[in-house]
This record gives sequence, structure tokens and C-alpha cells, in this order.
Amino acid sequence: MTDAIRLLGAVLAGGEGRRFGAPKADVNVGGVSMVRRAVEALRPVMAEVIVVSSRPVSDAPVEVVPDTVAGAGPLGGLSAALARAA
Repeated sequence: MTDAIRLLGAVLAGGEGRRFGAPKADVNVGGVSMVRRAVEALRPVMAEVIVVSSRPVSDAPVEVVPDTVAGAGPLGGLSAALARAA
């Protein structure tokens, strides 16, 4: 017998949005924040969903995991997500 695989979906929301002009996680599109849209897209296909961010995310409907490697960009977020998955 094999163990079931549990997939963890991670929304990387730690960016400062310098080129965008604001942190994208906080921006509303059609009345819904971008971070909430990303989480809701992952929920049907993942066993668990988290948000990884280096700052507070006000509209995250799931656990927010701190980005553990400051200044590393998306790779730092992936590192935090993999540590949480372990």
C-alpha cells in the first residue's frame, strides 16, 4: 500500500511591487484581492494552501508563512514554502 500524496499550494505574496506601484497582494480586481483570487484558484486542487510573505497580508484567507530569506525574491518564498511542507 502506498501513502497518499498531499500537495501544498503556496501563493508567493512577498513582493513589494516596485514596478507595479504597490504590493500586488493588496490590490483588488473586481472587488477581490489578488491574493484571495490566487488562494481560491488553488483550493480545489490542493490539499492545503498557504501564503508566503515577508510582510502582513490583510486579506489572506489561509495561513501566512513568513518569508525566511530576506531579499531573495521568489526563491526565498519557495524556500519558506518547502520548509513549511516538510
